[in-house]
Amino acid sequence: MKRLLSLLLAATMMFSGLSVVHAENTETPENYPPVEQTNDREDVDPSTVRKPSNGLFTGQIGQDKIQEAEPSQYEDDDIVRISIQLKSPSTLDAGYSAEDIANNSSAMSYRGRLQNEQNSVVKTIDRMGVNMDVMWNLTLVANIISAEVRYGDIEKIENIWNVKNVFVENRFEPMLTTDEPNTTISTKEMVYATQAWENGITGAGTKVAIIDTGTNANHVSFDAEAFEYALT
Repeated sequence: MKRLLSLLLAATMMFSGLSVVHAENTETPENYPPVEQTNDREDVDPSTVRKPSNGLFTGQIGQDKIQEAEPSQYEDDDIVRISIQLKSPSTLDAGYSAEDIANNSSAMSYRGRLQNEQNSVVKTIDRMGVNMDVMWNLTLVANIISAEVRYGDIEKIENIWNVKNVFVENRFEPMLTTDEPNTTISTKEMVYATQAWENGITGAGTKVAIIDTGTNANHVSFDAEAFEYALT
């Protein structure tokens, strides 16, 4: 049973990674050619496979490979979710190991300094008169503040001295064929898995790791007053 559950989870994660589609894609699953099922597929270089993009964000955080969406698609008063990348390196980029990090006082102290830096930036933005709603913070693999702001305020945030980069975060919408989500076709077609199979990407030989960061007991979801509010 454990092995079966592991295989099901691995398959789910593999298919979910193939779910990015372009909003203007006019192809429909019924037009796809049939998939030839063979057992002798050769390994395929993923870089040779065309992958549709929604045009908002491509690149890797922390490696200066950030491309922002075309500005023309937003008005100044549009509320967008952004990531504010600060100049100080993340905890891992600073040389600390993630292994047993909770018991590494030096690493935890560094993460605390990054959090203080982020709090200072938030206060600076507030003093600038920018209305910003912070959603979450990253300090381990990236030094980033995720927040919602007016699109027209992004330039002000970019000019803060210790801000390295500001980019609009990726946003995904459900695929709609009518006014309601299409639930009449199978999952593999909804996530365009058949297209991946046709290009030789089957997931065979892929190792899947599930990384659990643990519970943040200080999160608002675990606050007693929040629980009472939810019940009310």
